[in-house]
Amino acid sequence: TAFGSTGSATFQVRKAITTTALALSASPATAGKAGAATATVTVTGTLAPTGTLAPTGTLAPTGTVQIIADGAVVASVVLKEADRGVTTVKLPAFATAGTHQVTATYGGSAVAAASVSGPRVLRVVAASGKAKLTVSKSTATARKTVLKVRATITAPGTSLVPAGKVQFRVDGKLVKVTQAGKKAKSVSLRKAGKATVRLPIFKKTGKHKVTVTYLGSASVTADTSAAKKVKVVKSKR
Repeated sequence: TAFGSTGSATFQVRKAITTTALALSASPATAGKAGAATATVTVTGTLAPTGTLAPTGTLAPTGTVQIIADGAVVASVVLKEADRGVTTVKLPAFATAGTHQVTATYGGSAVAAASVSGPRVLRVVAASGKAKLTVSKSTATARKTVLKVRATITAPGTSLVPAGKVQFRVDGKLVKVTQAGKKAKSVSLRKAGKATVRLPIFKKTGKHKVTVTYLGSASVTADTSAAKKVKVVKSKR
């Protein structure tokens, strides 16, 4: 609060009343992709005088603006006088798909009161998953060779490391594979979005196609790899 005088008149000027408005540039954004959405914050200050001769009008607030998503601060920027109360901030990556509530807060200054924007909803969609399969050998011996295969799941263009389960198919048929000594039709991805397993021994000779399917997660969509061909030959006696 400040005091001033003009002639015999004395007036009191309180902190400027501010309003904070928030606008989001993109909805939906993609999970795991930083800068996929931006937040534009506009802080307007109105002088709040008392007394007939007190100054009136608006001012460009300065001070700290914070962006809050789902209750946590995700970005912070300092408003300068040259900004005229407007700033645009790139939002960080959201790890999960779904709806997220975003607000902006202005922390106030020596001459302007703090204020908070109304909430805005940002919708985040799952990133596109990409499944890749590698095989230890392209030729196997019937009823003898144990093939190891590795599934690698990525989410290109994002910071996400996919988690979840994968399934393996031979000639389109879901098969049980062995991971860490246990057989199962679905196995979990391990470190760096990878899973290494052993396929069941091939009994029939000929050419076979092997694929892996990532079942997806809350953040990454499902995907099936391109087929890898395996030639199975008769055992030499």
